[in-house]
Amino acid sequence: MNSSTVHAYHAKNTVKLQLKESGPGSQIPFASLVTSTPELRDKHRFSLHPLLFNNVLQNMYLGQADFSKVHTVYYGRRIIESTYLPGQFTLDYHVDPEDPEVFAQRSLATQPENYPKLHPRTRYYTEQEISQVHKKWRENMLPIVLVLHGLSGGSHEQNIRSIVNHLEGTANVAVLNSRGCARSKITTPTLFSGLHTDDLRQTVQDLRSLFPDRQLHLVGVSLGGLILSNYLAEESDKSLVTSAFTVGAPWNLQSDMEALTRSVAGRYMFEPYIRKILLRVLKSNIQGLKANPDFDEQEFLDLYKNATHVSQIDDRYTCREAGLPSASTYYMAASPLIRIFKIKTPMVILNSLDDPFLSCNYPIAEVQRNPYLYMASTDKGAHYAYVDPKGDMWYSPVIKKYIESWKDIKNDRPDDGGFTVKQTKFKDVIDLY
Repeated sequence: MNSSTVHAYHAKNTVKLQLKESGPGSQIPFASLVTSTPELRDKHRFSLHPLLFNNVLQNMYLGQADFSKVHTVYYGRRIIESTYLPGQFTLDYHVDPEDPEVFAQRSLATQPENYPKLHPRTRYYTEQEISQVHKKWRENMLPIVLVLHGLSGGSHEQNIRSIVNHLEGTANVAVLNSRGCARSKITTPTLFSGLHTDDLRQTVQDLRSLFPDRQLHLVGVSLGGLILSNYLAEESDKSLVTSAFTVGAPWNLQSDMEALTRSVAGRYMFEPYIRKILLRVLKSNIQGLKANPDFDEQEFLDLYKNATHVSQIDDRYTCREAGLPSASTYYMAASPLIRIFKIKTPMVILNSLDDPFLSCNYPIAEVQRNPYLYMASTDKGAHYAYVDPKGDMWYSPVIKKYIESWKDIKNDRPDDGGFTVKQTKFKDVIDLY
């Protein structure tokens, strides 16, 4: 039997959430709400696929298996012009299925000129169709869940589709695609990094403006979880988000990069895989990147052929996207660990202790000192695979149950008893965001 166990960590007194029914006992501690989902309780045991008995097999299955016939969700894509950074990004709304012939006809009719063809069951929506989606959301009164994908992924990824599919009927769901991902087109030489939180910020502000009284939850996978965490820290007690849930999010990029090639599998499989992904993102967006006068196409082609480690790509491109001078300074600045005490939104953190992409030096001590956080670390699960005996992602129905557990909670700021953390000595200012 291939099983895993949950190890839960949280502050002794987590923030109190206001129940919709007023009166005595009208508050519930965040940890109590989380543990109303049995799968997130300390010492909970769950089964993974019996043939995928280690982290290598789990990740290989997620990357190589045919998921084309499962979680066949439909998306309507919206192109959004950024009000923070020049350029545009895309938001994919989970929408009702369409007849294949009708879908094909509408896809042709709404496809913008010189834009990439989208993944199966995804098409561009007109402004009128987007208004109809918003109208449906206003009428059904369900909470809203905004999902953030991992490095270079998007709404089409099997794990994202699994999450979205399981949330059917529980929440209104949209997936925020990072610039240049999920066959989106960049119109300015700006991609994304772990510090690029403004597209998320704008999307949250827009959704909160459209649905001011609705619960708004964030779900972030891998890099999406890192971006989500940095964003919540930046917003701190001004957060417009009800709660968050991360899966396989990095917390210390410097430590993670050092650990990536320590194992044989990391050195010969996982590091080359990440390197390939980053280079593919850059190459597929090269026409947009060339608008930057500092972009040297020949230098990129040389790096494309000769790069031997992902840090070389981050040192040349990612750090500059983030406005930093080197890969190492980017890794330190983009790590949510350094701003974890500024997170003042209830958040569940799911990480596996056999994650081959991360160092697994998770912020347990910090979680136990921040009453907004609840960590569920598991013995097995790989990065964000967690492939169960049915071939699905174990965490997808868990996220569904977690979102459902909020149904009796008011959409108010939690009571944190005045929680704050301040630096009292050696107060040199390091402006990280």
